[in-house]
Amino acid sequence: MTRLKPLVTPFRIWAISTILCLTFIATNLVEWRWVQGRQTNNQVVNRIGFIGYIANEIQLSLKSFRDKKELLNTDPQPFLSFLNSVRSENEYTSESPTIPVKKNIIFIQLESVDYISVNAKHNGEKVMPFLSQLGNSHTNFSNVIDITNAGRSTDGEFLAIASLPPVPNTPIYQNFDLSILPSLPRVLNKAGYYTFSIHGNKGTYWNRETAHDQLGYQESFFRDDLDDSEIVGWGISDKSILSQAAEKIGTANQPTFAHIILLSNHHPYQYVPRSRGMPSKGILMDHISSLRYVDNSIAFFFSKLESLNLIENSIIAIYSDHESSLAKRLASKLELADIPCFPKSIPLIICGLQNEPQTIEKASALSDLPVIVLESIGIETPHTFSGNSLNSTRPILNPYGQLMSVIRNEPSVIPSSIAAQDLTRLALINPDGLKQQK
Repeated sequence: MTRLKPLVTPFRIWAISTILCLTFIATNLVEWRWVQGRQTNNQVVNRIGFIGYIANEIQLSLKSFRDKKELLNTDPQPFLSFLNSVRSENEYTSESPTIPVKKNIIFIQLESVDYISVNAKHNGEKVMPFLSQLGNSHTNFSNVIDITNAGRSTDGEFLAIASLPPVPNTPIYQNFDLSILPSLPRVLNKAGYYTFSIHGNKGTYWNRETAHDQLGYQESFFRDDLDDSEIVGWGISDKSILSQAAEKIGTANQPTFAHIILLSNHHPYQYVPRSRGMPSKGILMDHISSLRYVDNSIAFFFSKLESLNLIENSIIAIYSDHESSLAKRLASKLELADIPCFPKSIPLIICGLQNEPQTIEKASALSDLPVIVLESIGIETPHTFSGNSLNSTRPILNPYGQLMSVIRNEPSVIPSSIAAQDLTRLALINPDGLKQQK
């Protein structure tokens, strides 16, 4: 007589328990990520299914653990040499004041604006006349290359305050602890500044509320914290956000760093026309209409700062988070004159630096911005910052470890031995390991 194998065995109990446990953990992880505003989850679920997504999350968590262990065993010397060479050239070319200057620092992050749009005309009229005038009167960067990656807008923020390239295919705000990373807000906190960020969407969007807290802003304001009576598209209108930010700067009793993150000019660019009761005229015309609104909002902000007597004692940087994905199509629609056009070029204008007006034609990136600003007020940059100073001629480092310059108005890529994503990961998990030993 054949003996039947028992249906219940210790191994089967262990296997089923393990699967149920992992499913429970992964499900809670999924829910947490959704709550935190991770925008790519639904797309992944639609593509590979819910169970596939759970398996993917477990795989990513295990990979992250392995990567961290490997990174901590990585020889830091190539990264130390690279950062030291950046610092040496920045110090050599620096025009930093000998005594620190306490000026307000205001960053205005535009949404999806291309460099060509700032000075271009449509039907004989400037698309963004106020920004064009600012660029002609102050410090204008004509070759800022968009090196954002999967995090898009949040990558733009990260570059502008951490001066490091993003990690490819991995939104940093959603996948890393930023609590010990050297950052511009942390540096300015130590220098006696009040630091805040302000954004018209909810704080869970792209996990900004958690990320901004970890990056060292003393306060962060999102839709639930603000007057949201004027909505355009994805959140509070640019004009309203700028107005509320100006009031906060004006009432601060100490020098202030304000990071203002705008939203109204968001793809597919129909929100501004729609808010005015205008029918869509196609993505290009809607984008042009939206750009005019953004320009008017910036002009309004400057007039408000003027009324609060804040202009003279402020350094104001206006930049776009990333390009619009429309540059080539816009070039056929706009009157460009002699404006160079390559699709990955974004605007950066800084008001309040020395030697203005001036145009900086070298290849630049948003990672240069915090270095330039700290240099201008006489504060030393953190040892992990990889950006270039105003007068440095070094190429920029992109997320793939390539060095980029601009030759004949076109980006040029030079291979390098620096694993940029490992540099950024090391700065995130062990920034002290990137300090040169004395």
